[in-house]
Amino acid sequence: MHSLDLNKIGQQWIDAAAHKRQFKVLSMLDKSVILNPPFMEERVSGMANVCGIFLAFSGLTTNFHYGRILHNDHPNQNRELILEFKTDIEGKTMHAADFIKLNDKGQIIEMKVVARSPEAVKALGKAAHNMPFLLKLRISASKALINFYLKFRS
Repeated sequence: MHSLDLNKIGQQWIDAAAHKRQFKVLSMLDKSVILNPPFMEERVSGMANVCGIFLAFSGLTTNFHYGRILHNDHPNQNRELILEFKTDIEGKTMHAADFIKLNDKGQIIEMKVVARSPEAVKALGKAAHNMPFLLKLRISASKALINFYLKFRS
């Protein structure tokens, strides 16, 4: 097991997310990545589906920015990052954290998003349910492109 620079990986994720660099995001995800969003009861799995959720989130929120990077790089435990962030949804401020587990290659195998306030999480769930048609279309096209990319990457 080789050593990973968890702070650097966290910074790369923040940069890719902030600048909407979809292929950089893809390169950081394990192909069977699992996402636990705060506004859904079920987990989302696979690169295309997870990226679809990321696109929806970025299309429904404003003033998104990451804060601190915290990490656990103890050699006998999973490599984990916690990235704090803040965003607005329908006039409500959401404070949240991405709890990220990495594989030995430094790719994300699981991301759990924990958020508050309950009102902001509820607003996000409602906005996701009532997503505008053009955003749904963009997500579908993106998922198709990702699946095409994965087919040739293997």
